[in-house]
Amino acid sequence: MWELKKLSDAEYFSLGSLDINNPQEIVVNASLLKDVFNRGLYEVLVEPPCHDETTLKNFKTGSALHKYILENSSFDKEYHFGNYNPAKTTTELNGNDEEFLKAIRRECELKYPELIDEKGAEVTILGEIDGIKVKAKMDKFVIKGSRAYIYDLKSTSLPLAKVKKTPDGRAWEIARQINEYHYDLQMYFYSLLVEEWLKTQNLFLEIKPILVFASKADYKVRQFMLGPETIAKGEEKFNY
Repeated sequence: MWELKKLSDAEYFSLGSLDINNPQEIVVNASLLKDVFNRGLYEVLVEPPCHDETTLKNFKTGSALHKYILENSSFDKEYHFGNYNPAKTTTELNGNDEEFLKAIRRECELKYPELIDEKGAEVTILGEIDGIKVKAKMDKFVIKGSRAYIYDLKSTSLPLAKVKKTPDGRAWEIARQINEYHYDLQMYFYSLLVEEWLKTQNLFLEIKPILVFASKADYKVRQFMLGPETIAKGEEKFNY
């Protein structure tokens, strides 16, 4: 049974568990697939990932970025700018975070207003593939005419105004990040789930996966629509 629904982060992460003694409880998602590709299935099952302090801080900023850009109307319920205030239950963000988030939103307002209209933001797709439960929480999913668009927002340390290109115009620095962080695998997985859900709606649409990079270096934003070659590389990793 395939479903497309709105779930909170808590509800989403509560779906399934990674327990080697209870494999029937596993629900496969993109993060799990990336971890398995990097470390192998056995290591993932017996040893949960360990994140350093820098990675955890990046997770925090990334979560705030998603909320500020994609679901701004509910941002104040979860975050606040300024110094620590014990009277507030929301997550504190420092001055650098505030400058980054506000600059990125201004960029989106000018260049990609469709990102900030909150339509189709943070929707979850659930189903089964070959008897295995799967889930994905997409940053933004919208259907326009004969196309289904999947957006995923990523922060990057690359200065997007100066992204290096090959002589034929290919942004190789972006391509390298897509490969190194397995964004190709993630977007193939999302596309696969969307395709299966669309079938249940009797819809046969062209699926367009789009990565949106927000630069922490120069506060620029750029969209990259992934072509068949990139998605094919993601499929290779998926089938590895």
